[in-house]
Amino acid sequence: MEQQQSANEDDYSIYVWKKEVMDYIRALLTQSKKHDFILIKARGDAISKALEVSKVAVEHFLHGWHIKNTITDKEMRPDRFGDGEKEVSTIRIELVKEDVTR
Repeated sequence: MEQQQSANEDDYSIYVWKKEVMDYIRALLTQSKKHDFILIKARGDAISKALEVSKVAVEHFLHGWHIKNTITDKEMRPDRFGDGEKEVSTIRIELVKEDVTR
């Protein structure tokens, strides 16, 4: 993954949050025309939606792509009342285009 990080990570990242699943799949289809690697990111309650987006996209729309890696982590974020921090779960799902030269 180090080679992909040489470019700006935002160029090939999709951030999942409040939109509908198909909105993110459309974004993935657009990114798949430009890149051989796509990163799906989400935090908190959006994690399950990010997993659904990646699975539906790979199984039904992004033919020749697969989920290479799924990385979960936690980060500290300010709470919504501004009087402290809370721990929030995060996920990064790496999608890659299969090598057609194999």
